[in-house]
Amino acid sequence: MSVPVAEPSLPPFILASIGRNLDDFSGLDDEAFAVRQNLYGSIEETKEPLFPRSDTHSCIGDGEICRYLQETALYDIETRRWVQIPVKPPDACALDQVVRNTIEDVISLILEKKNGSKRVSRSVVECRTKRLATCSSESEYASPPLAICATGPSFEVPTNECGFTNIATCIELDVQAAMRSPEDQVAQLGVYAKQIMMQQPNREFARCLYMTENSARLLHYDYAGAQHGPLVDIHQDPVTFVRYIIAVSTFDEAELGFDTSIVWKHKDGKKLPGFISVVNENDVCTRYPMRDPDPCAGHTEIVSRGLRVWRVCDPRTRQKLVIKDSWVGPGRTAEWENLLLAKGLPGVVQVVSMESRWFRFTKTFRAAPIKPSAHHRAKSRIVLVEVGERIVDCKDERIFLRALRDAIAGLQGLEGVGLLHRDISSGNLLLGNEGETPGDCGVLIDLDLAFPATELSEERNYGCGTPEYMSINVLLCGFDDKFRLEYVRDHLDDLESVFYVMLEAMYGWEELGCPAFVKALSDTWDDPQDAVEARRDLFSMDTLDTSHVNKAFGHEAQNVLQSFFKFLRGIFKTKNKISTIKESKEKLAGWLGLIGKKDEHYSEILSFFDKALRKLDQRAASSPQKPDSSTPTTASRKPLNSLQLTPPGSR
Repeated sequence: MSVPVAEPSLPPFILASIGRNLDDFSGLDDEAFAVRQNLYGSIEETKEPLFPRSDTHSCIGDGEICRYLQETALYDIETRRWVQIPVKPPDACALDQVVRNTIEDVISLILEKKNGSKRVSRSVVECRTKRLATCSSESEYASPPLAICATGPSFEVPTNECGFTNIATCIELDVQAAMRSPEDQVAQLGVYAKQIMMQQPNREFARCLYMTENSARLLHYDYAGAQHGPLVDIHQDPVTFVRYIIAVSTFDEAELGFDTSIVWKHKDGKKLPGFISVVNENDVCTRYPMRDPDPCAGHTEIVSRGLRVWRVCDPRTRQKLVIKDSWVGPGRTAEWENLLLAKGLPGVVQVVSMESRWFRFTKTFRAAPIKPSAHHRAKSRIVLVEVGERIVDCKDERIFLRALRDAIAGLQGLEGVGLLHRDISSGNLLLGNEGETPGDCGVLIDLDLAFPATELSEERNYGCGTPEYMSINVLLCGFDDKFRLEYVRDHLDDLESVFYVMLEAMYGWEELGCPAFVKALSDTWDDPQDAVEARRDLFSMDTLDTSHVNKAFGHEAQNVLQSFFKFLRGIFKTKNKISTIKESKEKLAGWLGLIGKKDEHYSEILSFFDKALRKLDQRAASSPQKPDSSTPTTASRKPLNSLQLTPPGSR
């Protein structure tokens, strides 16, 4: 499974505060509550009961469905009822078997009859007593009333009979008298949809079915949110009901929501590395061989960029590459545009190829909403040179300082081509490949949130980024509207974020005995005001206590840390003074004055690293030591862990 990556857009604490104000959470378990938080503001209602690519009129016409209704023993044309479904079931469990029979009847007499294949199948499984493994944790599981299990190119046999790796859809059942609100229906089925999209990494959307003894609703989930249509009377409108069943059990994987440009090989039902096709801007298709069957990184929420990072290689040269798929929200610059600006820059990840501009849109999966909405995203696919591990995990003092120095120089290079990174975190500062020359020993990745450095707008100041590493002023922008309108986010915010990464590497957020100021930073990231106060307390200190620094980092690294701290402490005082200026033009001049000194700032900080590296190089030359073989200096990855939940509501 892929390694989780926090989605750095709206910080979790913002959505958490929103979630606490939501009405009527009775009946929702913790996971459904978290899904509803994540979907807050991103649920649309439609007039149409069906969604594009779900009515399958092109292959199954109304005439075929009407013939089925006349021929099946399960529907009575005269009374207009599904005969096995009870009029007043005592509880929802009483619907399990009869709904299963109905769905299997449609699959057998319509889908298998028309599209039967030995390699593709659909079967309905009762799951109330089953524990379907989730990626949330080893101890958590989900038990939908019914699931449609599947075989086919994009499915994989789980350890047990049925799991989210081989589920086409889930069906939630209620009795009409206890029917949940549409929002709670979306939340509960969203728990299953989330696992489907996590454990089937080429899923672009998932659709689930909510049913009672009288009605049904089709729900749609993609990385922009969710949609639900009106309830349909399954007895009076059996044609639409049958189309619902066809939509969630179709044998066509593209109709089910899969990206069919990602193809695996299979052995005994398990996935083996296959190919990912990329059609570049010149309309040339290249099939990149996978090096692993699973993505090595990804987002875990429904409303997110839907990040999937795949390890591949060049089909001709065998160079190690990665393919990055993500879904970009409206108004945002595509990452490939930023990467093209950064082409050739030392210290910045390099693009090799890209899918021709945007090649998929969530709005093509959706019906027209009742209220006009901007909830849509476009898919981006880029091919990048693979680099190494996180700098924060490196415990070789010399390699660590060299890598961090080159990454900071990469930030300066980005500014030189007009980009402000805005998402510095431990996950976005990586080691260069083994043997890289100075300049590429540390590499910046993830330019998704990079912003034009010369554009002054409110959007520039939005609290986007990864909360643990946000600067004081970026955190303030997240909850202080007046400050956000007056502030100008700058290179110093990114440099402050680099400093927090350095603190994490040298102290460790969770290490026993770490100083109180370090613990305060890690304990307050989910509350913006507490996080601001912890940072203010930090920069109110005269010096850092380095007695608890990891023993791997000696005198030179500690000196760099102290110098970096003193530099930022001076900036902290300067920015505080500017923020107290009442006249808006004078205040703006103060912010712009700091930006005008960016080259001077970068030179000063880089000099801290260069001085330390010279001393370390001299020391190494005079008494060469065997390098630590455990240092992660290559592009090799750590063993992949199971996906963990990102904080609720992270986007």
